[in-house]
Amino acid sequence: MNKGRSSNHYKTLRKKRKSRVLRRLSFTIITAIFVTIIALSVFSLSAKAKSTQGADDYKYYTSHMIMPGESLWSIAQENIDYVHYESVQNYIEEINFINGMTNSELHIGDYILIPYFSDEMK
Repeated sequence: MNKGRSSNHYKTLRKKRKSRVLRRLSFTIITAIFVTIIALSVFSLSAKAKSTQGADDYKYYTSHMIMPGESLWSIAQENIDYVHYESVQNYIEEINFINGMTNSELHIGDYILIPYFSDEMK
């Protein structure tokens, strides 16, 4: 009769242990999901905040004549608006695209279009 109780006792212990393990696993999974949701919410809010900054601005283009000693980099550094461009390189890429340029070769006296932003409608 001890053997019957003993095996029954072990079955009960196994069930309790399995139940504890499942509860811990469930808690861990739920916590991980909760942390992921919070992290994604925070990142999406910061992305929205950055993208709305300058959202009411209008994009315009101005003509710039290349002067001696100027490079695309120096022109971009003088005119970049960090609200709308993450880096000088991004601004240069847009200048190249607008002007149909495949390289940064400039010639004195040439004109290029440069984008800029204003909060006033012109």
